[in-house]
Amino acid sequence: MPEVDNSNPELSPTELLSAMNESSRFYSSDEIADLLIQNDPGILLIDVRSEEEFKKFTLPGAINIPLEQLLNNEWEAYIDQDSRNNIFFGNDELNAESAWILCTRKGYKNNYVLSGGINNWFETIINPEMPKESNSEEALHLYQQRLAASQFFTGGTAISAPKKANKKPGPKRAKKKRAEGGC
Repeated sequence: MPEVDNSNPELSPTELLSAMNESSRFYSSDEIADLLIQNDPGILLIDVRSEEEFKKFTLPGAINIPLEQLLNNEWEAYIDQDSRNNIFFGNDELNAESAWILCTRKGYKNNYVLSGGINNWFETIINPEMPKESNSEEALHLYQQRLAASQFFTGGTAISAPKKANKKPGPKRAKKKRAEGGC
């Protein structure tokens, strides 16, 4: 009989369910943008979409491991390691969550999910929404950070956030009347 490899014992369903209830498995788009800008070698972005979708667009530095191929032996060295945090992503969270569940069940460590996937990446980082002037300073600061990240990833031009108005409205002036008549 073949020797059984117990070096990576699988999690029980109870342990897996407990891990699924923790939000610590998610990275936000803002966190990923910051790590990419800093050129952090401690992360590995894994696009679990199809090869065709990957070729159209992916995140900088990502590798493509389609979900159907995730547990193939050729990818095990990427996924089952302790030196980097693997961050799975797809268009949304569905396939990335599936990848996370499969790897976590197998006992692999350091696996995470990009919250909201590429769709959220586009909404928050590539096309950040300008906050209203009435928003908090924190919201305006976050917008400025996202705008800078957008410029970094797209090479776009700056659009500054609205400044908070500290001025009181001045007195109303009467409109000038237009001169009547003429030549």
